[in-house]
Amino acid sequence: MLQLPAIPVAPGLAVGEAMVVRDLREGVERQPIEAQQVDSECLRVQDALDRVAGELEDDRDRVKVDLGAEAAEIFAFHLGLLRDPALREAILNRIRGNLDDAAHATAESILDLSRRFQALNDPIFREKADDLLDLERRLLRKLGALGEDRIQSIDRPVILIAARLTPAQAAGLDTTFVKALVMETGGRTSHVSIMASALGIPVIAGCRGSTRHVKEHSTVVVDGDAGRLLVRPLDDELAQLREMASRRAARIAEALDHAHEPAVTADGVEISIQGNIELAREVKGLLEVGGDGVGLFRTEYLYLTSSRAPTEEEHLQQYRKALNDLGGRTLTIRTFDLGADKVGLVGPDPEPNPMLGLRSIRYCLRNMQMFRVQLRAILRVAAEGPVRVMFPLIGVHSELRQARMALEDVREELLEEGLPHSRDLPVGMMIEVPSAALMASSFAREVDFFSIGTNDLTQYVLAVDRGNDSVASLYSSAHPAVLRMVKDVASAARHHGIDCSLCGEAASDPCLTMLLLGLGLRTLSLTPSRIPDIRRVVRSVRMADCERVARRVLRLESDRQVLRCLQEELGRAAPDFRAEQGS
Repeated sequence: MLQLPAIPVAPGLAVGEAMVVRDLREGVERQPIEAQQVDSECLRVQDALDRVAGELEDDRDRVKVDLGAEAAEIFAFHLGLLRDPALREAILNRIRGNLDDAAHATAESILDLSRRFQALNDPIFREKADDLLDLERRLLRKLGALGEDRIQSIDRPVILIAARLTPAQAAGLDTTFVKALVMETGGRTSHVSIMASALGIPVIAGCRGSTRHVKEHSTVVVDGDAGRLLVRPLDDELAQLREMASRRAARIAEALDHAHEPAVTADGVEISIQGNIELAREVKGLLEVGGDGVGLFRTEYLYLTSSRAPTEEEHLQQYRKALNDLGGRTLTIRTFDLGADKVGLVGPDPEPNPMLGLRSIRYCLRNMQMFRVQLRAILRVAAEGPVRVMFPLIGVHSELRQARMALEDVREELLEEGLPHSRDLPVGMMIEVPSAALMASSFAREVDFFSIGTNDLTQYVLAVDRGNDSVASLYSSAHPAVLRMVKDVASAARHHGIDCSLCGEAASDPCLTMLLLGLGLRTLSLTPSRIPDIRRVVRSVRMADCERVARRVLRLESDRQVLRCLQEELGRAAPDFRAEQGS
């Protein structure tokens, strides 16, 4: 049996026959035209662009009904491209200047734009490059240069393994036949993953080499919980996997029966288990698995799913929906957390090191009008229920103070306009930069709460790009250096009497739960699908044991030693849980 690692996108376990789609991009051979054909080829392009725009609008309306308004807004990016004069002129200029036929001119123009996006070496623009593939296929089909889409003609139960999918293809998958989805590219928060995660089937992404190693019709297993693809498992292995799936289903069903019971340790310490969400529609699912609130509402997708910046009313609509669905539970909204090169169709020259460049709060403070629009919406929705605002990537005190000044300026505007708004909105900051962690005691005097973002904190502490395969093995939130910073931040928050949560991926790992509690954390915010597991671990352990584990771990020297120790401790504290995990 071959096992390939992947990024978990949607939970579940599926066994079935593989259907492999190795490359969605098909070459278009150039057919030179005569000068007198230029006008007619240009008209063909104009007609194709208009027809595809109408098709996209119809798809957007359909997806809005099937998957929700947020998913439908992804098509706004496609429509924005179609209506962009720069793309239209690029195609027409190839026809006029090179005497290219309409199909070849279209394919080459979109390929040029895709290469520009890929050259930015940024995951968000790489996702947009994949979106361009959808436009290319639609336009070429209208121009008569492509045949039928194989994915649209699936008529038997399969596990689909694709080099790439477009958002439209993901949205159009028929789950009567597609029982799970494996993608070689993308991540948990790509446009395609947003679409696919709403289908209710197991989904994994970033499964490199899967289209090479998997043969058509072979038996495969998709583990959407652990993030892995198993190829050609033996009969006894299949039996074990099916048994594991059965245990997981039983565990989740049991957790749902107790979803509204407090997460309390065996010795009576109550822990708040909250959820990280991308879209407002995720709140209902979060509550079904026992989430106590939203500890992190990532607002980037209001921007990334549109070809323009969202309006104040569009912000307000999304925040209000999330707040209303929470039914009185707290909604923590993180302000815009992207870089300058991720906004709009064509941005400035790419930065040589975007992770250390103009991103997150730095970008917001440089683009104050955009920032103020978001702050106005947050203040307005906070008048309607328990809302908190959180500033990301704060590294120095001046950034925090400028952000707070902008918030106060906006508050005064709303007061003058007579619009309802919160007068005492709790303000917090992410701790994800080493300077902020080291100065936590000082920052604690100026905010109402901390939220530790271990994803960025880990890569900054260890100097490891978590998106770089060459050094991915060095990235671990279980490294003692990271854990000591987490402990110090939690201690500083406790000393100054403010709340402190942890909202990075480390919060989703059951092996780390005892340690995080022992380090002093009493609020964890995580991927909603992992909440049942974390709640069960919390109910199985004693705080005294968690603190003992933390003391033991902080004396270790490597992440491997830490993880080995934590697996042993969890095995003793919750042996049934460890057995169900297959460990």
